[in-house]
Amino acid sequence: MLLTLLWSRNRIGAVSGGTLAPSPSGAKDLWDFYFAPWHEVGLGSKSAAPLWMPIIALASFFTLGNVSLFISLFFIAAPVLLFLSGHHLVKKVSENRFITASAALLYAISPVSISAVNSGRFGILMILILAPFLVDVAMQWRKVGEFSVRKMSALSLLLALMFAFAPPFLIALLLLTLAAVTSDVIDFRRAPDKPRLYSLLVRRVLLVLAPLALTIPWSLEIISSPRKFLIDIGMLLPGGGANLAFTANPGGAGSLPWWLISPVVLILAIGLFSIERARKVALVGGSFICLATISSTFTVSGKGTTSPNFIYAGVFISVATIGALYCGVTILDKVRERLIATHVNYRHFAVSALVIVSTIYAATASGWIATQGPESPLQSAQGEVLPPYLAIETQSKTLVLRERIIGTTPSLSYYIARGSDVSLGDADVAPAEVSEIVSSVTALADGSGVNSSKTFAGYGITYIFLKAPYQGALVQTIDGLGGFTRASSTASGIVWKVSGATGNLILTDPSGKSSLLAPTSVPDEYMVTTAGVVTLTESYSRSWHLVQNGERLTRIKSDLSLPQFAVDEAGPVLLIYDGSVRRGWISLHLIILLTFALFAAPSGRRKREISERELA
Repeated sequence: MLLTLLWSRNRIGAVSGGTLAPSPSGAKDLWDFYFAPWHEVGLGSKSAAPLWMPIIALASFFTLGNVSLFISLFFIAAPVLLFLSGHHLVKKVSENRFITASAALLYAISPVSISAVNSGRFGILMILILAPFLVDVAMQWRKVGEFSVRKMSALSLLLALMFAFAPPFLIALLLLTLAAVTSDVIDFRRAPDKPRLYSLLVRRVLLVLAPLALTIPWSLEIISSPRKFLIDIGMLLPGGGANLAFTANPGGAGSLPWWLISPVVLILAIGLFSIERARKVALVGGSFICLATISSTFTVSGKGTTSPNFIYAGVFISVATIGALYCGVTILDKVRERLIATHVNYRHFAVSALVIVSTIYAATASGWIATQGPESPLQSAQGEVLPPYLAIETQSKTLVLRERIIGTTPSLSYYIARGSDVSLGDADVAPAEVSEIVSSVTALADGSGVNSSKTFAGYGITYIFLKAPYQGALVQTIDGLGGFTRASSTASGIVWKVSGATGNLILTDPSGKSSLLAPTSVPDEYMVTTAGVVTLTESYSRSWHLVQNGERLTRIKSDLSLPQFAVDEAGPVLLIYDGSVRRGWISLHLIILLTFALFAAPSGRRKREISERELA
């Protein structure tokens, strides 16, 4: 508990940083975001909000709907929850309290646990907390044909919960299922008189497909872009590469340094030569260490950016760490009696090495947590990126630039803000990067962006905000380019106004002159002053409609992949986004969810299961 308080001393209050974006003010905001058919993120997105958002909204009931307070308390209590979860698993393996408590402590301060807490990886923490409760079921994988409908339904709900918080979990589940199916086929060939192979295969396939069905339509978007199976929820941060992953350290921001090596790999290696129960688990854990190492050599892009990032293999390392936890306790349980009964051999040296390495790691990791852990990316009072005067204009798009030095070369990173900073869930629905905007931002850095202002104006970007700190050369370059007027310069950064007509709806008359459509007193209604073409500066979607005189105007896709509408006469027009498709998917999702919940709910005994004495 003392270590947890020292670790969390800089996380008192609303936390953000790493992969965790700032939380909204209340649970209602999460519900609105989840049900919304269109998200004002970047240039706009119709992507389905992930299922973990309403789950967090429901969980915030314990903090009276205060989402930021719930998340802050969760990360403060995460080490304790990890300890209790690990202890729940190992207490069934050994009755030695010292061994089980020590193992649970090592689990709570394992490299992947430390990395998940320090970098704000909510999903990885959920896997680490929930997965130990699945080990009992995993040990019964040969008996899946005997599972009742209620147990299958409850297990499907739990697997869907874990998949919703960590998409790579489905890869781990699929690999474990393939191994189980292979074993089933081999056993069936050896003894055909065993239970029907078809029944086992159906149940195993159901446990893989159920998480996908229980998370639609979000799961369909992941299937349509398979690389998303390798990306965790939240903002995208890279892992540390294959070398660290091989030591059961996912690496990346907030992770342990390379020289602080955990005993996970050593335990799995010793487990391969231990008793049969430990050997099987060690084989699974070692396989996932290899999978984590291989996957960490690849890069992936997403979350609205095309920049490559090394895959963060946190889920695979989590499974391996749980395997090491189980193996370690199995090896040490009653080991003294076994060693006394034998002559000195390799087992004596292996157990001694395991205990020494684990003790050294526990001491050094605890010291690192107490001294360096509070300086992790996840902290409270991070401050806002956008200055208040830009946050007031909620309908304006602001291109936020940050200058970074990679080695000795300066580079620019950016995102498009819509009157506020990035919020929880925005990264998970962010649209893909637009190549024209990427080229224009690059041109700003090298001074060749003569036409950058026209590109920005075409996408409705009103302001450019360069976040401090920055170099003077970049400021001079933007000042020297045409199409940008400096609006303000403060300690937080510099703001430029993009020249030309910028905004949500742009009218281009027959002469080619562009003007911004002014809204009327009626919500979502705008006044068209002359015939022409109206361009909506949002990502293209067939659900966008512009209505005039009760009729929908013809919609086309512009050269910039924006929706355009031909207006033949002046007068008011109504902008509508048809969310019926989103509502239909949500209805289907609720039907599937309620069906599984109904089958998983406790039920009364059948009459034939009640004895005659009870009936009498």
